[in-house]
Amino acid sequence: MTTLTSAPAGPLGESPLAALMAAVRPEHRGDVLIPEACHPLVDLGSCRVPDCSGVATAGRGLCVAHADRWYRARRRGVVFEAWLQNCPPRCTPQACLVPGCLFGRHRSQLCLNHHATWIAAAGHGSAQNWAGIVQAESTDQPGCLVPGCGLWASFRDGFCVSHQGRFNAFRRRTGTADRDAFLAAVAVAGRPRIDLTGLAPQLKLEVQYIVQCFLDSGPRRVNLTRWNAVVRALHARGATSLLEHSAVEWTSSLRLSRRNPDGALFINWGHDQVDRLVHGTGWDREYSLDTWHLDRLGHATTGVARITFSKIPQPWLRGLAKQWARHRLSIGVGPAGVRRGIGVLGQFSTYITNLKDPPRDTGDLTRVMVQRWCENLALDHPEPRSRLQLISALSTFLRDVHRYGWAPELASTTVVFSEDFPRLHGTGPGRALSEFVVAQIESDEALARLTHPDHQLMTRIMIRCGLRAGDCRLLAFDCLVQDGEGHPYLQYLNHKMKRTAFMPLDDDLASRIRDQQCTVLERFDQPRPGLRLFPGHASNPHGTRAYPASGHRAAFQAWLADLKITDELGQPVWITPHQLRHTFGTRMINRDVPQHIVQQLMDHTSADMTAHYARLNDKTIRDAWAKAQLINAHGQPVELDEDHPLADAAWARRGLDRAKQTLPNGYCGMPLNSPCEHANPCLTCPMFITNADFLPQHETQLKHTLELIDISREKGHLRVVEKNQEIVDNLQRIITACQTRPTTIDQKAADAC
Repeated sequence: MTTLTSAPAGPLGESPLAALMAAVRPEHRGDVLIPEACHPLVDLGSCRVPDCSGVATAGRGLCVAHADRWYRARRRGVVFEAWLQNCPPRCTPQACLVPGCLFGRHRSQLCLNHHATWIAAAGHGSAQNWAGIVQAESTDQPGCLVPGCGLWASFRDGFCVSHQGRFNAFRRRTGTADRDAFLAAVAVAGRPRIDLTGLAPQLKLEVQYIVQCFLDSGPRRVNLTRWNAVVRALHARGATSLLEHSAVEWTSSLRLSRRNPDGALFINWGHDQVDRLVHGTGWDREYSLDTWHLDRLGHATTGVARITFSKIPQPWLRGLAKQWARHRLSIGVGPAGVRRGIGVLGQFSTYITNLKDPPRDTGDLTRVMVQRWCENLALDHPEPRSRLQLISALSTFLRDVHRYGWAPELASTTVVFSEDFPRLHGTGPGRALSEFVVAQIESDEALARLTHPDHQLMTRIMIRCGLRAGDCRLLAFDCLVQDGEGHPYLQYLNHKMKRTAFMPLDDDLASRIRDQQCTVLERFDQPRPGLRLFPGHASNPHGTRAYPASGHRAAFQAWLADLKITDELGQPVWITPHQLRHTFGTRMINRDVPQHIVQQLMDHTSADMTAHYARLNDKTIRDAWAKAQLINAHGQPVELDEDHPLADAAWARRGLDRAKQTLPNGYCGMPLNSPCEHANPCLTCPMFITNADFLPQHETQLKHTLELIDISREKGHLRVVEKNQEIVDNLQRIITACQTRPTTIDQKAADAC
């Protein structure tokens, strides 16, 4: 930071001034503040005019000098592109036309002396012709004091004609004839700056502090010329401090939102910085406010910036809502969940406000009011799951109020009972996508139609790793790690569970991530802590801000609309990014990956969460059922219709029984706790079940049974013959069925696939 003049010391009697004086560093105390050259937050690039070294601080990417020239040329109807190509670079002082004369030009391209001589020599034609026939009288003159000028000094101040004029203007503007100050100003001419001349002491310190904070860690690049416009407007209004009004009031009164977005950033962001310094942060500051700034409470890394309580007009309910919000934030509930809960309380507040006899304090809130609100939700929220979330939030709120004794006067019966929750019938359709649908979006040709490479890689990661969209967007730059054998893993932060997780990667995806890292390094020369793998493209000078969720969601839906995804019936399919995670989990289950491994891959806390994916797609269950094709003792297939509501339950029950009541030649279908009245090999039992896997045993038993019948007939044991003849008949039917059913079974399985 370059300072041209020193700012006068302000009084230290008031605490805001004392805080500002202590916070502003010496290099930022000046009436004119000029950032270092090529600072990433204020460097707007060079002027668009070829060979011009000025900074593009004016409109159309021009420097101030060329912008003035363009405004004059525009009045003459000149086309900008043509003017840009023919415009000379920024002018420097030119020498007199007379050969050997290095005095600066005054008029008619002649210096002061030669111009007077030319005027006196009447009849010598144009100045150009006259200059060609005369010579300079002296060649030993002191040079101009401005470094690099190269002309002779024309005045006693030591400047050429051009720089003397600029020095006179500087003297009138600043009220000082200090040549050193002028030379310092010339050295930084054209660079972005902020002029604080004439501001009130506290306002000047506040602007200096804002500039200091912005240059240290500003949110995005700005044009300081527009900041100067705001500073001049504040000076014209006689403002003594930004804290005189709120940021919203300043922005509205100065009309900055659309006309000057950089100026609006100065007011909003700068007001927040000064307010933090003067009034502090933390719960002591924020708790009493109707809007909490979460970054002041230690939640700066979340996507939720604020929680507002303005939609809860009742003071007693607002106080309880603040206690509840503070408690939930302290125990680790995410800010997004806390804000949703406060939103539900806002809806409940609106409902009780419109009652004929609204409650005046906590003691007036009754169980009937809570019950009626739960019942009336069906009007605005017909979907049971939506009502379930709203009622759950109010139930948790009332439970915590009673549990922690925040409102002893609240009746103990004022709670939400289990009967108030809507009943959810069935689990509904699975959220996993069918393989027919997934095949349309996971191919290289389909992914190549995404508008940006970042979106392509994010979608690949979500499909092949099952990451949530938020976890994928927030991946750190150094997310690739390796195990002891050199295998790549994706390290990410599971924001839902608030812990670090790892996902194995294939070589192709790991290579794509390395390419993305190289791309990010080309954009940000020196990686800083917090650099993202997918940094946002706007207002992100250091790459620490992740790609916004709204931008990714919009790009994802536009991509799907372009692909025109349909299901097996040709109907359009609506897909959300989170369904890719469900699809990943279901795929793992259906590929016979053990459930506990899937639980680790998806970083689930409990096995119940992973078991949900095992129910999303019943293809694995149905294939196992079809392959079984169980046969009873009479050789008839044991089947349930695929649409029968007990089909899955029957399969699960048989799977359990089969594991515990295996017979030498089949399975027993009788429940474990039921007595068996059938003897021998169960071939006469109606609960006996077998399949083609036991065909060799059946053929062997048939052979032995026929031999036994022959022997018994020879000996006259007719009862044994009769009993075993029934077994032979059943065995023959079973063998025939086992020999013919596999072809039919395989064909059905192929048709099902």
